[in-house]
Amino acid sequence: GKEKKPLPYIIGTMNMILHGIEAPNIIHTNTLSENISDIQEKDRYDIVLTNPPFAGEIIDRTLLTEYELAKNDKGKLRNKMERHILFIERALNLIKPGGRLAIVLPQGVLNNTNMQYIRQFLFDKARILAVVGLNVNTFKPHTGTKTSVLFLQKWKEKEKPLED
Repeated sequence: GKEKKPLPYIIGTMNMILHGIEAPNIIHTNTLSENISDIQEKDRYDIVLTNPPFAGEIIDRTLLTEYELAKNDKGKLRNKMERHILFIERALNLIKPGGRLAIVLPQGVLNNTNMQYIRQFLFDKARILAVVGLNVNTFKPHTGTKTSVLFLQKWKEKEKPLED
């Protein structure tokens, strides 16, 4: 796994050691800042489970250029992107073809009309297996945002996305 913040990184590592994993493979890094083109097949996973941070926007243009979702329909780079949107693309890039992803997202990503381009990106890259709505109190006191867990399976290399 990967974790940016020091305390969850230490807690996660300690938890794995306490559960018998002598050499936990948790890396202390900012996942979003890793170059997408540097991800090789050996670095991809069969399953990714993630609960990305909802707060905050990325304005670093160098970082944004790495992401398809940071570009508008004309290919022009957006001025800023919400972190969790970039995590969708990053997580899909981290899984192998046929791999599965479970990601916690604000409900608005799945419902809001201005997020249609994200839903289209998801349809193009993966099969939607399930969407599980969570209670608005699930992440309180940290956030009262209505969330869902989105379960995806990345298309295999020879599979085609479903047509309308």
